[in-house]
Amino acid sequence: MDFNYLPCLHSMLIYKCMGRFILSFSMVLILLLSCGGEEMKTLFKKEIDSGIMIEAVAGENTPLDGIVEVCKCGEHHQIITEGYTGASIPLYPGTYDLRIKARGDEIWITEVEVKEGEFTYRKVRFPNAQMLVQLIDGENHLDASVLIYRVDSPDLSVADTWTETVIDLPPGEYFAVVEFVGMRGVIDNINLSEDDRKTYSITVDDLEQVE
Repeated sequence: MDFNYLPCLHSMLIYKCMGRFILSFSMVLILLLSCGGEEMKTLFKKEIDSGIMIEAVAGENTPLDGIVEVCKCGEHHQIITEGYTGASIPLYPGTYDLRIKARGDEIWITEVEVKEGEFTYRKVRFPNAQMLVQLIDGENHLDASVLIYRVDSPDLSVADTWTETVIDLPPGEYFAVVEFVGMRGVIDNINLSEDDRKTYSITVDDLEQVE
């Protein structure tokens, strides 16, 4: 027996098995596509030409950066996909419920219909209040940095801004930390309701030296 022939025989058997596998897989695939209905066919689409675009705003149309979670209509326990406000989110035609998260707040939009070949647009307006912080030295108003915190989440600031600047915030309870040339002061008891426009002031004498 010519043992040099064995490697060639082994290779031929491998190629033969691979050929049968590819042929069988192709036949199964063709059968599924022809009999499996539209749901199977959508798996092989190159591009989805429909979806949604959500714009989130506050106050006088101030744009908000947020996250959009997409669920099947009435099935909020399971997120199909997610994207960002101001960006297109591809979706197959159907009806969806959306949860939009921004600024630590959230809003649900239900029964949003997506049609074939169209991107459905929605504008979501978040409840809003406005505040302004002043640092006063006699008759002068000084520029200083301001950090805003929620009372129920004191370890994470929700706004990083400056004095004399109008800040859009969701209604709630806050406190502000004002920093000026090595000194710091706190404004407590900031209570904002929807559509409020409030000014909070602190004087240089109220600041303490930062060690």
